[in-house]
Amino acid sequence: MVQFLLRLGADVDALDFWFIRKTALHYAAEKGCIRMVTLLLEAGARVNPIQDTHGLSVLQTAVGHGTELLQTLINFGADVNAPASKCGGGTALQLAALNGKIAEARLLLKHGADVNAAPAQERGATALQYAAIKGNYRIVYMLLRAGADIAAYPAPRDGRTALEGAAEHGRLDTVALLLQTALRQGILDKLDIKQAMKRASQHKYYTVIRLMGTYTGSG
Repeated sequence: MVQFLLRLGADVDALDFWFIRKTALHYAAEKGCIRMVTLLLEAGARVNPIQDTHGLSVLQTAVGHGTELLQTLINFGADVNAPASKCGGGTALQLAALNGKIAEARLLLKHGADVNAAPAQERGATALQYAAIKGNYRIVYMLLRAGADIAAYPAPRDGRTALEGAAEHGRLDTVALLLQTALRQGILDKLDIKQAMKRASQHKYYTVIRLMGTYTGSG
């Protein structure tokens, strides 16, 4: 049917009628349908810079549906560093970190994704901050090796630093990794450990608090 409509001259980049501002390519990527995505791209669908009403690019929409789909979009020129939307969005790498998709995160880094891209202004996070909040140790480790900034500022509204986010959610192993890495890099003084301890105390994560205390002299 899609091929038939395209042969009749259908606009491959037409937006839907529901004010969501999604194209056919958005919907195909959202469903993880590689065959349809490829068909639309070969028909000339724009992979950049169209965004839906949530501010998501096609590549960002595709996160979570596997590396083959992401690779297909990248092969057709998808911007791996399309910025996060203002409210709660994320770059493709940030969304992969948020959703624990380590293979997708690795692929995006391989293709030049900015490991320290700025977070969305409201409720956003850097890739490292998202991974730390979720307690995904393997992704945190990978991002640190790729040069992620432990001391990166949080989103202006409802944001958390990586250490605060990990502490607030009781991610003991992640907190330990962040502190050890900061100590090795000589940037421990750039971390607000006491603020992170306050976050942990709100949820009674006493083991996390004791660990952080050993880095402040209060443990």
